[in-house]
Amino acid sequence: MLQNNIGLRLLVRGRPITEYHYQSPNHPHERQTFVEGREGNSYKIEITNRHAVRVAAVVSVDGLSIMNGQPAGPGSGAYILAPWESIVIEGWKLSGNQSAAEFVFGGISYAEHQTGSDQNNGVVGAIFYAEKARAPVHRMPDRFYPQSGVLRDAPSRSMAASLSKGNMGTGFGKETEFRTKEVEFERGVPLGTLLLYYDGAQGLRRRGIIVGQQPIPETPQAFPADNGCVPPPGWTGGNQNTW
Repeated sequence: MLQNNIGLRLLVRGRPITEYHYQSPNHPHERQTFVEGREGNSYKIEITNRHAVRVAAVVSVDGLSIMNGQPAGPGSGAYILAPWESIVIEGWKLSGNQSAAEFVFGGISYAEHQTGSDQNNGVVGAIFYAEKARAPVHRMPDRFYPQSGVLRDAPSRSMAASLSKGNMGTGFGKETEFRTKEVEFERGVPLGTLLLYYDGAQGLRRRGIIVGQQPIPETPQAFPADNGCVPPPGWTGGNQNTW
């Protein structure tokens, strides 16, 4: 998902998950984007900044800040992206700025452990802010030049859910290396909020989303038939010259 030069995607084994666009009968003027979550699969979150300034991204999973596991809001901690930068977030941030716990589809969600409720299961969100303009100086401290970093702010109120809960949440997976550092950043104007909803195949079908069907492209395709060559019958992928 890429809108207004900010982006949010979920990755499984390094590849983005197929996105499906859905218009709820209850909200005919609002289009939502869904992906399929498969029980037990770990995933990563990719955020993208295509602006010429640094940007802060407040990221939540199932209504929780991925920085501290508390209810997420506009004032929650954020990841800082340099101009034209994309970063991949490995999981729930652990203490010490050295590691994270993987995001895992299914099971008892981390949000249920933290809040006792699954009300906000099934959504990944990101609020993006441009950096507030500063007066030019001849030299700035090195701490203003991170490649990517972590900004800590005071916690704030929970983000409101915009959709009734699905049947899947995100669990707290195994620990993986994920190094971060804290940097200074003053938030300026908001650039937008991106939401990705997820559910299992059965939940998507209940909404009328045909899992596995190629989504309709949002832009005209110059080469719509570029699908590669169809192998001949009996071909097994070896180096043989005949089949």
